[in-house]
Amino acid sequence: MADEDQDAILLVEPEIAQQVSSFALDIGLSLAKVVYRSKKDYKDGKPTFTQGDTSVGRLRLARLSRLEPEALIRFIQDNVDRPEVNPNPTPVPATGAGTSIYRRQLEQALNIK
Repeated sequence: MADEDQDAILLVEPEIAQQVSSFALDIGLSLAKVVYRSKKDYKDGKPTFTQGDTSVGRLRLARLSRLEPEALIRFIQDNVDRPEVNPNPTPVPATGAGTSIYRRQLEQALNIK
């Protein structure tokens, strides 16, 4: 399981961080990778951190075992800045062979498409 404090932090243009739909997934044959806006850095898509240069956005990169889909779902629920209530499934960019394996489980647990 990934520890959010050990994730790589990517400093990006603020517009890029705002365009990310909370998170994106790449689920390969051995690892799942998540690029996401963290609850530590954002609330409802708005930055909560201060940086010397305020024109910087933050995205985090986490790696988790693909063999533990429940851990991936818990990680996303616990760490990703997402709307609390959204009646419509949110489109999430996803790539990799594992995406098709866990598609239904991820869609149901996270209300994504």
